[in-house]
Parts: sequence; C-alpha cells; structure tokens
Amino acid sequence: PLTKTLNLKTLTKTLNLKILTKTLILKILTKTLNLKTLNKTLNLNTRTKTLNLKTLTKTFILKTPTKIFNLKPLTKTLNLKTLTKTVNLKTLTKTLNLKTLTNTVNQKTLTKTFNLKPLTKKLNLMPLTKTLSLKTLTKTLNLKTITKTVNLKTLTKTLNLKTLTETLNLKILTKTLNLNNVTKTLNLKPLTKTLNLETQTKTPNLNTQTKTLNLKTLTKTLNLKPLTKTLNLKTLTKTVNLKTLTKTFNLKPRTETLNLKPLPKTLNLKPLTKTLNLKPLTKTLNLKTLTKTLNLKTLTKTVILKTITKTLNLKTLTKHSI
Repeated sequence: PLTKTLNLKTLTKTLNLKILTKTLILKILTKTLNLKTLNKTLNLNTRTKTLNLKTLTKTFILKTPTKIFNLKPLTKTLNLKTLTKTVNLKTLTKTLNLKTLTNTVNQKTLTKTFNLKPLTKKLNLMPLTKTLSLKTLTKTLNLKTITKTVNLKTLTKTLNLKTLTETLNLKILTKTLNLNNVTKTLNLKPLTKTLNLETQTKTPNLNTQTKTLNLKTLTKTLNLKPLTKTLNLKTLTKTVNLKTLTKTFNLKPRTETLNLKPLPKTLNLKPLTKTLNLKPLTKTLNLKTLTKTLNLKTLTKTVILKTITKTLNLKTLTKHSI
C-alpha cells in the first residue's frame, strides 16, 4: 500500500538532499510543504494542501496530547493555534486513544524529561539522553519479525546490527502500527518536488552497503525506479563510503548528545502495540523494486548498532542534527 501512497517517483525530485547536507535546511522544503511558515512557527495552514490534513483530522485528535505533553513551550515555536485548526486534534484523541497512551508513556514525566523549551532553539537533545535508553526499547520493538521480511543477514556484516536485534523487538510493533489510515493521509506527491537527493549521490559510498542491504525484496515494495534517476543510485552504489559521510554530516557530536539508556523507564511501548499495527505497512512498501537499486541482501538477520557507530561515526552527528 505504501507504494501507492509514497509514489517514490515524486519523492525522487522532492528529496533534494543538497540542503540536508549542511544540516537539514528547510528552504527547499518550503516550496513543497510551504514551510516558510514553519521557520517562524509551523503554520500548518499551507501544509493542509500538501499533506491533506483534512483526512488527518478525522484520524488524529490531539485534544488529550495538549494536556499530556505540556506543549506550552512548543507553542511559541510551532504556533499550535494554527495546528489545531488544520489537524483538528479533537479527532486524534479518539483514533490514537491517547488516554491509554498517557498511562503508558507517562507524558507528565516526558515533559520534564524532554524539556521542550530547548527544542525551540535547535532541538537540544541533552534531556533526551536521560529519557530514551534503548535497553527498554529492546523488549518492546523486537526485530525478530523484521528479520524475516527484510533479510537482515547481510546487513549484520556491514552495520553490525546484532545489538539492534536484541533491542528493537518489532514483534509488538507489527501489531501496533496500523498504517491503513496513514496511506490515505500522506499524499507525498508534493514532497517530490522538494526533496532533491542529487547531492547525496556524491557522498554515500554504497559499495559496502550493496552487499549488506540486499534490496531484492525491498524492490517490489518501494519501486525505486524513479528514485534511481534522482538519486543516481549507480553512483551511490560505487560510493556510499560512510567515512566521507562522517565528514559531511559531522556525526561525531551526536554520540555525546543522544544517550538513550534512560528511555526504558519513560517509554513503555506495550500499549502502543495495540494502536500502531504495522500489518498494513507490509502491503504498502512492496520492496521488490528497491531490491534492484539498494541490493539489501545483507540487510537480513540482525540490525546491530555497534557496527553502525563505527561506520557512520555518529559522534559527529550530534553537532549537526537539529
């Protein structure tokens, strides 16, 4: 289903990562998502046309989240008043059943933990470190299920995802993430013009990744043919060389900022399982097409982040991730 929804052909023209390289500059995004307002305070009025938020309104009702997340600090940045009219948060409440979420995630604690005030300036993730703690996440996400689908065996060698497997137990996630509604909501056609991935081609050296990801399965789902033209994946294949990526994205800093150990206490994803239900996603992605482009063979058995750290050098990422 995702294939029909995402329409990667459009995404190709849209992504345009040139800006992303410097540190996710939204100037380009402005044209498609009309993010000009976003710079000042996420005025989603324009966004309505792009994402078709009218549909979202019926699905997501944020009335409850307001009380839970303590969005007052965010108000200045996101200008939630406008969001209310666009997304119609009242409906969101019924759909996501936020009452349950409140008990599970304990949003009151989250508010203190994430300290959203800093977020206004440039996503000061320091507070997040204490909150996330992947140990807890492991039990919840459980990637065992994902292994069968994506075939992470190859990925293990490259990304060294063995650790990730234990952490992200996706079995529950599958039942949780029910993306049926999302398909109707996210109309990505407009996004296409925005994200131009041509820049990315030069940086990422996919030689190693090719062996790892093995996208044959992914190919059917994503249908990356259109993306090929934009991303110039041929070049990407020859060079995703993450060493270069490190210098470009400056991933070193991220390590210091994102200390995910604390999260276990806060994020209890068990309740989320009932809500998210990822079954629909399967129909959507259709990774067959992706296979030809990314060659995800290696992706299968385990997603161990230990290796990813060494490869992507996430330490640098901290400074530039906004």
